[in-house]
Amino acid sequence: MKNGFRQSMAWLHTWSGLSMGWILFAVFLTGTLSFFRQEITLWMQPELHGSIASQQAADLAVQHLQRVAPSAESWRIDLPNAREPVINVSWREPGQTQGRRGGPRHILDATTGEQLFARDTRGGDFLYRFHFELYALPRNLARAIVGVATMFMLVGLISGIVTHKKIFTDFFTFRSKKSQRSWLDAHAATAVLALPFHIMITFSGLLLVASTLLFWNYEPRGPRGAPEAGSRIIQQVARETVPVPTLAPLLAQAQASWNQPVGRVVIDKPLTSAMTIQANSLLRQTLTLQSGGGPGGGTDVLRFDANGDMLKMREQRADGASNVQAVSNTFGTLHRGLFAGPLLRWLFFLSGILGCLMIATGLVLWCIKRARNQLGRVGFELVSALNIAAIAGLSCATAIYFWANRLIPAHLSQRADWEINSFFISWGLLALLAIWQRHKTGWIIQLSLAAVLFSTIPLLDLLNSEPGVWNRWVESNGIVPVFNGLCLLTGLAFAAAVQYLLRPQTKSVKARRSHVTPSTNSQPEVSP
Repeated sequence: MKNGFRQSMAWLHTWSGLSMGWILFAVFLTGTLSFFRQEITLWMQPELHGSIASQQAADLAVQHLQRVAPSAESWRIDLPNAREPVINVSWREPGQTQGRRGGPRHILDATTGEQLFARDTRGGDFLYRFHFELYALPRNLARAIVGVATMFMLVGLISGIVTHKKIFTDFFTFRSKKSQRSWLDAHAATAVLALPFHIMITFSGLLLVASTLLFWNYEPRGPRGAPEAGSRIIQQVARETVPVPTLAPLLAQAQASWNQPVGRVVIDKPLTSAMTIQANSLLRQTLTLQSGGGPGGGTDVLRFDANGDMLKMREQRADGASNVQAVSNTFGTLHRGLFAGPLLRWLFFLSGILGCLMIATGLVLWCIKRARNQLGRVGFELVSALNIAAIAGLSCATAIYFWANRLIPAHLSQRADWEINSFFISWGLLALLAIWQRHKTGWIIQLSLAAVLFSTIPLLDLLNSEPGVWNRWVESNGIVPVFNGLCLLTGLAFAAAVQYLLRPQTKSVKARRSHVTPSTNSQPEVSP
């Protein structure tokens, strides 16, 4: 290490961040939004906004299932909660293979039990899947790409800590109107403020996709990653109908036992004497059992028989799981935030926003540092265009995804695909625009577009809503107005960024940029 260990780490920090910075920004942004993917999906299905949770929700769901699926092998009822004020019911028919997404599914009004028909949309699930599977790529390839990017992110974090020997001191220092120094201070501040979160989310994310980086660890699997299953012989057996006991008192007993609401009810062998009723708590109480979102993973469980008598509580332990698996499950649960209540989820969300800003300021800083010597070179111009496309262009495409949800007719065939198409088509067009208009002009154009798109989403929602929208917003547990308010704040933040770019330059700044931008204005200004 001819130039010393710290200088070597600085080189590693710079190039590990730049080489994967654009993918990392997309992964961080969509991952941050995924902390509220249920709320995003609810906003994108306005037909569900009038549902209000009630104490009789579980019994209303049972009445519906008795009508539509009396011969099912099992029923599953996802009860309304603060994040999703509707009832989701699904069932498994005789002979149907067990699976997370298998079987018919209905959405019910939580007050009346009436079936609701929401528009077709991927909602927040599209952003969640894009976060670690990108889109339209083979699943293992996409996860491998994200895994490599995550590994580069971890290298960038560690090398950044080593490089900046005064990183915590500089956190309290911000030199405004100092061009490169200001961007460096912003980069350090956004990194340090949420550094524990950045390390946790990066390391845990790397563990989640680690298997895709071990190319020799391959196991043939069937559709949706499930092991191949043999055929099952279906036998129709006559059975005596046994009524389902009233669920409200059973769920009240479970809620009192856990001191938290019931999130899910699973009824096996419904309407028979062998019927069992399983209640799962809304939030998981342990991090070590299961890191995914499968039924009941890590939640408290109470089981009742057909008479409503409580059976032995299932022990909450990782059956046969090694310590290594328990550690892996813990990091997976932490990464997804499945255990988090509202306050902690907001903290994760804000930390994710800081991560996006950390990556964005690092990419911009790379250009500012090299503007004087490399302006006009192909590599420098390519990085400048990619910065605009990856940061401002992706932000615009996200807003357009929400716009498409309201503008595409609700009953259009394959409308969910068209929402996603609008996201990628607009992002591609904005990437072309970034190649044509780079540097300061390109930033102003695309950030201005982002400001307009986000700040007008509340107006778009209002114009596309039925009468009584204000009451509906209040009745929806505040999710819709909070979403609209965040979009407005995001638009104002982009508008402030545009105002920053349009500010009058001081003589000192003009003098410095005269080395970069000739007086003939034949070259564009570089830094945003």
